[in-house]
Amino acid sequence: MYRYFEVWCRNGGSGPKWKHSLEMAPFESDMFYLVIAKNPYLWIESIAFRNPMDYLERQKLYSAGEPTSADLMAGPNKINVINTAKTWNHFYNNWKAFASYEKVYCMKYEDLLVEEKRKSILEDIHVKFGCEWRIDPLKYKKPETSILDRKQDTNKTKYYLSERPKNLTDIQIRAISENIDQDLFDFFSYARL
Repeated sequence: MYRYFEVWCRNGGSGPKWKHSLEMAPFESDMFYLVIAKNPYLWIESIAFRNPMDYLERQKLYSAGEPTSADLMAGPNKINVINTAKTWNHFYNNWKAFASYEKVYCMKYEDLLVEEKRKSILEDIHVKFGCEWRIDPLKYKKPETSILDRKQDTNKTKYYLSERPKNLTDIQIRAISENIDQDLFDFFSYARL
């Protein structure tokens, strides 16, 4: 019998939950929770330089659109990097508090891009949750291909693995660093820039 992993945004009792919601829904007894962190600098950069409509419409606690000084607004979407860093910090602090629970597994997105680390993660998940895979996730062995995005190109993979944003200014990077707890950087093994 297969066990299925589902994203936390499934159904929190009152309808669908957004995957980046800061409100923790009660854990469901029949679900496993895979928490995948993306480098905070690159995540914020991706929000600032793409069409983040769901983020701007749904995130209310730390409004990414709240005006601040121009040097702290990033990208064509004019994203408030301080509030977006606070969102990342709040979200992953919520999940870090549950990291030791038997139904929660936390990992870095970037580790899924490296074959050895990906194999280790998948084996850990198999052992922890006793799962059987419906497909063989290890058949995607190229380092530039992850099980999450099979169309990942080599340059984009190098970008993610560099853990350095291309388009954020030094002032924006410093503001992000100042608004994320050091223990979260340590927990996910991210470097504070």
